[in-house]
Amino acid sequence: LFFFYGTLMDDEVRADLLGRAVRDLAVTPGVLLHHRRRCARNGYYPVLVPEPGGRVAGIFVDGMTRRLAIWVAHFEGPAYAPGAVTVQDSAGRCVPAWSFLPLSRNHASRHAWDLRVWQAGTARGAPGDRGMAA
Repeated sequence: LFFFYGTLMDDEVRADLLGRAVRDLAVTPGVLLHHRRRCARNGYYPVLVPEPGGRVAGIFVDGMTRRLAIWVAHFEGPAYAPGAVTVQDSAGRCVPAWSFLPLSRNHASRHAWDLRVWQAGTARGAPGDRGMAA
C-alpha cells in the first residue's frame, strides 16, 4: 500500500507513468497527519515537512507490484526514498503505508504546494516538474 501526496495524485500522471497497470490499482483518499506539504525552493514540486497538527491530503494506491514501485522510485529521483508512514483512511483508521519521502527538508520553502495550482501550471505549459514527489 502506497500513499501519494504530490504529482502522483494526478490521474493523468499516474496513467502516463504506470501505463495499463494503473487499471489494476485501487485508489482511495487518505490524510497524513502531523505534516505539511511545502513547495521546494528550486521548483514547484512538494516537500513534506513535519508539523504538529498538520494534515496532508493524498491518496492510497493499493496493488502496486515491486516492478511498479521501482519505476515510481525512478520517477521520484534521488532526492526521495521510500519510507514507512502511518496515514488516516476515510474511516479515520490509522493505516501503515509506504510513501516517497524527501531525503532533506532543507530545500522546502515556506509556501504551500497545491495540486490544482500545479495542474493549472502544467496544463498551460508553464514550468512544472512532472517528475518529483509522490
